[in-house]
Amino acid sequence: LDSLLQETLTMSLVAGVYLSASATLYRHLGFSVTKLGGTSSSLLTVSNLQVLLTDPQQAENKALLLTGSRDLPSDIDGLPVRSLSPDLDIENREVTHSNGVVRAEALVIRSPDWQRTKSAFERLGIMEAKAREDIYPGLRLSFFNAGTPDRSLILELVAPLEPPGADAPDLPAKLWGVTWQVRDDLSAARGAMVLPAMLSPSRKAVQPGRQIATVKDAGSTGMAMAFITPSPRLTTS
Repeated sequence: LDSLLQETLTMSLVAGVYLSASATLYRHLGFSVTKLGGTSSSLLTVSNLQVLLTDPQQAENKALLLTGSRDLPSDIDGLPVRSLSPDLDIENREVTHSNGVVRAEALVIRSPDWQRTKSAFERLGIMEAKAREDIYPGLRLSFFNAGTPDRSLILELVAPLEPPGADAPDLPAKLWGVTWQVRDDLSAARGAMVLPAMLSPSRKAVQPGRQIATVKDAGSTGMAMAFITPSPRLTTS
């Protein structure tokens, strides 16, 4: 996955996430969150992703926020999408988060049918760059270049290796989680979180030389979260 982040992207589409979730919960995880004037929404910004947090009292709502010159669909294989307002798509906005997060490494999408979801992404020009079937038994993990040219982002699609049977329910793809990249060894994230939220013990990531931990007891944040250390080559001169 590290190598994918270095590739030149051919399409500018995924720039953010829309979630029904409490801004307070995100602040308790160590994120800086800005209230948007005149609205009930708040904005969380990292270098390559905007997270628009809306009223958590409404029905669960998740969507990808897209940019691009072409007409955008209402969904990608059942995963809702919305157009990112130009007012939110601010280049080079620098925000410091006390948890040490500097970027979104990957957004995780779950689907019952990887072929169907892969085709839906590729119709928008979001192309599969790599796939692996050797990490988790029975699952296929594939990675798509999805960010803007100067703000790379990976979509990680997790799906059963075998396609669903003819009698299986026709379920949509769903936004499931995010992996945040931090600047350090996860110490800042552990120190910034307000109990009961906490990070699990660190473990080796699939990517060599990196550590990863998942968020526990954070409440209704709208998606699962993991924090990962930077690539070793980014921390050495």
